[in-house]
Amino acid sequence: MIRIYLLLVMLVSLFLQSGVARGEDETPVLLFRNAEEMMSDASASQLEGDTDMARDKYTTASYLLEKIRQDFPDWNSATVDNRLIICRTELGEDPAVPVEEGKVTMLFKSIVADSDYEPEGGDIYEISLEGEDKANLKLRYKKLKPFTGDVRIYLQTIDTPSNRFLLDSKNPELFKDEEGEIILEIVVPSEWPLFLADFAEGPYGNPRPLSNILEIPEYDEENEEPIK
Repeated sequence: MIRIYLLLVMLVSLFLQSGVARGEDETPVLLFRNAEEMMSDASASQLEGDTDMARDKYTTASYLLEKIRQDFPDWNSATVDNRLIICRTELGEDPAVPVEEGKVTMLFKSIVADSDYEPEGGDIYEISLEGEDKANLKLRYKKLKPFTGDVRIYLQTIDTPSNRFLLDSKNPELFKDEEGEIILEIVVPSEWPLFLADFAEGPYGNPRPLSNILEIPEYDEENEEPIK
C-alpha cells in the first residue's frame, strides 16, 4: 500500500485567521493581518475581473509575508509559508517555500460552479477519512472501477459568495494505484465537503465526483485541539 504525505494549501485565506498565536511583539501580527487583507481584496478583484488590481494586491501581500519570514522566522512559520505559496502561485511564480521533507505540496486553484449545483457521490473510488486532528488526517482510497482520467482532491467551500470549489492543481496521477493512503494536513474550516473528481482545466464548471463525499472533522480552534 502506498503512503503519501501531502501538505494542503488552500486559496481562500479569509477563513484561516483563527488560531494565529500572538506574541509580545505585535509587528508580525500587524504584518500578517495586512497581508490577509491584501489577499482577500485580491480574491475579490479576481471575481470582479480586475486582474491588474488582483496582481498588485497579491504582490503586496507576498512582500509582507516575506518580511515576516525574514524578520520573524519563528512566528507561525507554517501559516506564513502557506500564504506565501498562495500568493506566489497566483502571481505565476515558483512558490520556492521550503516544505517539510516527506511531504508533497498540494497547491489549490479555484473553480466556480453553477449556483444551484450540489455534488453527489461517485462510484469510481471509495474513500474514508480517519483521525480528528486536521493536521494529521489519513485519507484512504480504493479504486472500485477502471478509470484513466486525471483524479484530484476537491474541497467545496461553504458560506462563500459563490459556489466555489478548490482543487489540487499540482499532483497528477496521485490516485493511479488501486488503493493507498495519504496523510493530509488541512487548514480549512470544519464541515467542508471533500471528494475526488476529474481535474478541471478552466475556472468554471461543475465537478464530476468520482468518490463518496466526506466532511472535514470539527476542530476547537480556540484551544487548538480536536473536538472529542
